[in-house]
Amino acid sequence: MVVLIEGTIHEHLSIDALLSNKYIISQMNSLLNDTPLIVVENFSLFINQGEYATLEMKTDSLIQWVGTEGATTCHIVAMYDERFVGLAHIDGESSVFHIMKSMADKLSGEISLCVIGGFEDDKNYSLPISEELLKYVCSSEQTFNIIYWGTLQLNTRTDNDKLKYPLISGAVFNLRNRTFSRASFISRGPDLELRSTWYRKSGNSINIFNQTSHRIEIPYFAFEAEPGFLRLSMAPDDFLLTNCSTSSHCEPEYFCHDVRSAFYYRATTSSNDVFGPTKRPAVYCMDSCGKWVKQ
Repeated sequence: MVVLIEGTIHEHLSIDALLSNKYIISQMNSLLNDTPLIVVENFSLFINQGEYATLEMKTDSLIQWVGTEGATTCHIVAMYDERFVGLAHIDGESSVFHIMKSMADKLSGEISLCVIGGFEDDKNYSLPISEELLKYVCSSEQTFNIIYWGTLQLNTRTDNDKLKYPLISGAVFNLRNRTFSRASFISRGPDLELRSTWYRKSGNSINIFNQTSHRIEIPYFAFEAEPGFLRLSMAPDDFLLTNCSTSSHCEPEYFCHDVRSAFYYRATTSSNDVFGPTKRPAVYCMDSCGKWVKQ
């Protein structure tokens, strides 16, 4: 394994040593000083919680942006070489190895790495993810050049009431100029409810993008409408924040709306409604205007 920071090889790197590295701190400060990008729906691929994707950076590709947001204790990972970029929204340490290896296997040579997300949360959900990510990087046979690593104390602010919040919870990679930036998204589709259901039902992280066909593809999976979720779709904000969040005080404004939509979808929709009797995959192509269209 080779881990590079500003051209210097680092062996047996601990999370404390990484987060106290002057270059890493400087890079995080630079990222924080940049104005966040607001990514419009067109020509963008949004990665939902528990998802990842690997894309080829072709000049004729319609997709210009790939990114995610809403990562509080979750971690955002982008890795890229001269040809491909992989981006993931990781919500637990158990999925780190699978996601990282799935993306890294498509890359070669020196891999540039950006990791953002997680903070010094009171329930300590963030730390194991950060540690597992660093463990993977340090044990990999590939060469990783760390460009950004903004997690834990480097991604934490404390307010006057001593509540802690993540400094950055959204990021995007620009496939045209190969840059990584903090960001928020206008749209988080397509079909966020179906994708969330797929992730929750499968119990595994999911590759949302077919690199060969350049389409979002959701294979058939069986699920029934469960009316019991209807009551949850009408639950008040405080209930949803307490029971559906790892960090209830710092969720984005749309959090409760998205959770209610997901519960309503589970209550009223079955796999037959989505895939039909032929069990055909749900496929989305980007049209010439940069919008995802279901086929």
